[in-house]
Amino acid sequence: MDIKNTFKITTINVSGLNTTLKQEQVLNYMKINKISCLIVTETKLQTASAKMIYKDYKDITTWWSCDDDNHFSTGVGIIMNNDYAKYVIKKDIIKGRALKLMLLLKGKICFTIIAIYNFSNNSYKDEILEFYTKLEEILTAEKKLKAKIVCIGDFNAMDYKKIDSQLWETYAEKLGKLLDKEKDLIDNVEISIKNINRIWNTIRDTFKKANNELPKKKGNPNKEVLPKTIVFYKRFLHKLSFILTNLTEKKIMSLNLTNYRECKKFIEKHYETISEICFKFAIDIDGLLDKNIKEFKEIVKIAFKLVQVNFAEENSTLNRKRRKIVLDKIVIEKNSVKQLISDKELIENELIEHFRSFAGKKLNSNEKLKGRWIRQYSPIQDINECWYNEVIQPISESEWDHMIRQLANNKAPGISQISNEMLKHMGASMKSVTLKLANLCLQVGDIPEE
Repeated sequence: MDIKNTFKITTINVSGLNTTLKQEQVLNYMKINKISCLIVTETKLQTASAKMIYKDYKDITTWWSCDDDNHFSTGVGIIMNNDYAKYVIKKDIIKGRALKLMLLLKGKICFTIIAIYNFSNNSYKDEILEFYTKLEEILTAEKKLKAKIVCIGDFNAMDYKKIDSQLWETYAEKLGKLLDKEKDLIDNVEISIKNINRIWNTIRDTFKKANNELPKKKGNPNKEVLPKTIVFYKRFLHKLSFILTNLTEKKIMSLNLTNYRECKKFIEKHYETISEICFKFAIDIDGLLDKNIKEFKEIVKIAFKLVQVNFAEENSTLNRKRRKIVLDKIVIEKNSVKQLISDKELIENELIEHFRSFAGKKLNSNEKLKGRWIRQYSPIQDINECWYNEVIQPISESEWDHMIRQLANNKAPGISQISNEMLKHMGASMKSVTLKLANLCLQVGDIPEE
């Protein structure tokens, strides 16, 4: 094989390609990774807008498959360097779901790329079967032409064995038994963010224990398994950095955290996180709930530094090389003249100045609104406040049950590892507890910290 005559083709789920920022990120991703052909799935584009994307770029060609009637959950695109796009001789589409390009390469070689975005919800059984039938027809036709075929994209396929109804019943029973042990904690709770976090932690941990009854997905053999200590420190670095982002001078003023009551609410919200890490490092937090916001900020800073140091020490023991970008040359433009700079000090100064001013001048000022803007932002008189009375009414069992039944299958579970399928089969006891948590969130006006 002549390695010089190969090109790189890959796929990425963009989850919407409607913003110029994301469109630029996609092109940068192609350039950085030297990708010749990129398949983008779940573009959520309509035909008219797809035609306008990248129309001013002379070095690439694009093709799109859109479903204008259902564009929020469909869309496939192929972005290709013109070095290879010139060989494309034919295009076929399956509305919003697939896009086929046939290339006739040197030596009369037929090369076919089929980009796919399959249905993510198994409830569309008829549509999925119809889609598979069309794909089979395309593949059969290409095989007759003796084409080299690359079928690539987002197949939304499950990689673990089907769970039957009996297994789900066993799972629901296990959840019920585990919840019975936590009944006192769940039934006798006061309305506060601290208790919302406790109930959520109980729900999450109960699901984790019951998951042993279910078959596991195949693990990624290339995934690096990190020591528990590193995972612990990494998790708390994220949590503590999030708290600190809400403790800047501007945030303190906007959240009115200098007020005793608001400060106490804020500390209560993050009490569990701070107390756990302070206990590990033997930091004295007596009377934490009575501290002012500056004292609390200092404690968070100390905890963050300790976690950071320990994380760095643990990480260094793995002998992992840290990847980094070195900026040893930059091009700047002054008075319409471009200059190449290689001096370290000048580069540092230019970078500082760039990030200080690249967003432009602040648009917000203390100027009062004038003219039509006063009318634009004045209260609308014909809105009846009673219309919103039911928005924060307690969720009923029937509403909760209906909402859970509407959840899509085969979706990534997120950090909690609780999938939609687990929620659908969690049984009456767990359904009641999750409903209680949702209604507590409405009453408190907040959600669990995690």
